[in-house]
Amino acid sequence: MAIASMEHEAGGSRKSVKKFLRQSLQDPTENAIAQAEWLTSRDHNLGYVKASSFDVVGNFEATARESFFAGDWEKSLASSIDWLGDQAFSARPAIMTTFIASTPLDDPETAIKFGAESIVASPNDATLLNNLAFAHATLGQTAEARKYLNDALKQGLRIDELIVLAATEGLISFREGAIERGRDLYAKAMEIASKDKENSRFVEMSRVYLAREEIRARTSETTHATRLLESIAKNSNNRLAKHVAALVLKNLGLARSAV
Repeated sequence: MAIASMEHEAGGSRKSVKKFLRQSLQDPTENAIAQAEWLTSRDHNLGYVKASSFDVVGNFEATARESFFAGDWEKSLASSIDWLGDQAFSARPAIMTTFIASTPLDDPETAIKFGAESIVASPNDATLLNNLAFAHATLGQTAEARKYLNDALKQGLRIDELIVLAATEGLISFREGAIERGRDLYAKAMEIASKDKENSRFVEMSRVYLAREEIRARTSETTHATRLLESIAKNSNNRLAKHVAALVLKNLGLARSAV
């Protein structure tokens, strides 16, 4: 599976990648299934590996990812929690658990519960720190959110982490009443994301959450923000953004019967 992944990343022949992929799944480990599910979700020309079709003990990661990409958020969270229980000292299941809870399920309390337990083992993971900051900010707990955000900003950051941290700081600023700074930070997140193909998916999610904050703050952008959310909820090709936009409209009491 590792060879298949390296061959794919290096731009090798699809035939060669498929050969190694098939070999890795003849008697797979849980990690091999998870990697295969991830790889085929990125390149649909390789076929599709359905994690739930393998009877492998501890197949939690692959099932969590499969359910996530299928839009079954509740099942994905349940599998992520099982994965976290199986690998309690790994940041990866904690990141996925906190993200699913706080974003598609809009359950920041659950995100904080599992994130606070996991940060003890991974105190320097910027993404996990961001997820905790986001969850606290969603609840209006800006002091706690700032603490986790500041800890994250001290780390060596990848581009995707710079994007989400800028957006999360934008959220915190809105909740602190600093509307213009919040807008500037969301704009910064979208600018960085729009220039990087691998992270362009963050643009639409940033738009969704910026629109939510404009509506909550009852700014002059409220009408435009509402229309934007309605458009994303109806037309977006991004399953997550579409779901969250509809959820935001519902939670703010703005959802029409068709949403």
